[in-house]
Amino acid sequence: MSVTSRVEKVEDPKLLQQPYFHGLLPRHDIILLLQRAGDYLVRTTEPTAGKHRAYVISIMVDPTKKKNGIKHYLLSCKRGQFYIDNPDKGFPSVVDIIHHYASNKETISIQNPNSFLKTPILRQGWELQHEHIVITKKLGEGAFGEVSLGKWSNPSTKEEVPVAIKQAKLEALTKDQIKEIMTEARFMRMFDHPNMTRLHGVAALQEPLMLVMEFCNHGALDSYLQKNTSLSMKEKTVMVVQAAFGLEYMHGLNLIHRDVAARNCLYGDDKIKIADFGLTREGPMFKMSMDKKVPIRWLAPETLKGGIYYYKSDVWSYGILCWEVYHNGSDPYPGMTIAEVNRAVRQGYRMEFKDAPSDIVAMIKKHCWVEFEDKRWNMSDVVSFLQESSPHAQPKPDAKGQKIIFKNSNPNKQSLMNTPTVYNDNATTVSKLPTADDDDNGTKAKGSKKKKEKVDKKAQ
Repeated sequence: MSVTSRVEKVEDPKLLQQPYFHGLLPRHDIILLLQRAGDYLVRTTEPTAGKHRAYVISIMVDPTKKKNGIKHYLLSCKRGQFYIDNPDKGFPSVVDIIHHYASNKETISIQNPNSFLKTPILRQGWELQHEHIVITKKLGEGAFGEVSLGKWSNPSTKEEVPVAIKQAKLEALTKDQIKEIMTEARFMRMFDHPNMTRLHGVAALQEPLMLVMEFCNHGALDSYLQKNTSLSMKEKTVMVVQAAFGLEYMHGLNLIHRDVAARNCLYGDDKIKIADFGLTREGPMFKMSMDKKVPIRWLAPETLKGGIYYYKSDVWSYGILCWEVYHNGSDPYPGMTIAEVNRAVRQGYRMEFKDAPSDIVAMIKKHCWVEFEDKRWNMSDVVSFLQESSPHAQPKPDAKGQKIIFKNSNPNKQSLMNTPTVYNDNATTVSKLPTADDDDNGTKAKGSKKKKEKVDKKAQ
């Protein structure tokens, strides 16, 4: 099934052929593209409930003011004529407007006389066109819509590449969804590492918005583990080592994943790849709203108590991921409700491992599952241990394409020497952490009964 049969048509189809048209590109990405006076591009407005999208011309007017130097001009359309602020000066298409003002070197706004169209900023290599994407099979439902298998025709190499595609639901595409998807894509564009999911690009010229990524033939790690329960200890250890490589690389780029779990890793061609960066934020610290739905079973104590994430919060979750790997993709804290998990972790309970290398288990309990973040190992410490102690460890792959921000082995200590910026995820309301009647999504579970809290006294 060709994806082009499902896309929403734009009102000015000539725009799709123009390399300066960027579609649903949000403002944050525009700031990265418009750098010099007269740089411009055309995009569509971000969606607002009940309103049609319109076209916007974004121009860098004053580079000294950085993002505040960019002006955004909303285009109106009346009786088939597009115009900026004067309905008597209309044009049959947006392309005609651009051609007129760029050719005549005429300001497009009387109110802002320095608004000249000098240099069109062309689409980047990661901005894909829907016509080059074909969906072949629906794989499931994601947070924003369908996740599908498909093919992407690389216009540069003419090669047809198998890909995984996340696409936003047509009827539920919101401003926040676009922002989150584009933020995830922006982070993924930084990655060049064999244990990180590779991004081919984003199709944002029209709906549906699509994130096009490399395809891993075995899919999500948790599902693979559940279907292949006879994996050897060596195979599982290679998995946890590779996951450590990916997370260490990510932390070196000053990023906190915030959702480390087997379900958010992919597996294919004997490689683990860290995936799902929708919750990823820049470090060294991030504070979320306490009313957000969170995966309680994977959270570190500081996140359970205060909604705060550090790099080392990922280290705690990495220990939970290791437990999942060695227990064939089982849910952590089996037999416990999330309310029980929440209380037990705060009181010092730590899970036991049934069948895993004793040295790795000891490392996780002693250095990953430490209550206080500042006493916990960082991922570089974990990687060094795994390489030195495990007979199944592989050489650490080279990290390409990015300058690692932190040069010492502990990015947290280097960053936290100074007062860190706290990134606040709309923390305007605070709600209690889940009760025993809550399910794993933080929502009320009908008919559930409170279970007696299970705490292994020996593990405290």
